[in-house]
Amino acid sequence: MSSLQKQQGCHTDDDCAICYQSLEFEEEEDDSTVKLQCAHVFHQRCISQWFKLHLSCPLSRSLCLPPS
Repeated sequence: MSSLQKQQGCHTDDDCAICYQSLEFEEEEDDSTVKLQCAHVFHQRCISQWFKLHLSCPLSRSLCLPPS
């Protein structure tokens, strides 16, 4: 994926749709991932912030319970 696509907000299935960074496991604790009931995956830190304002998945807009 080109840097232009990243800047325009495009993402792949291997990227977090919130921050557009790779979902590959990093050794840092802050980079853990969460899979929602709708099967979409996000970084824990990203989806936690999202759920402070929304009750739905950022991709499918289906209602979700925040991860515990």
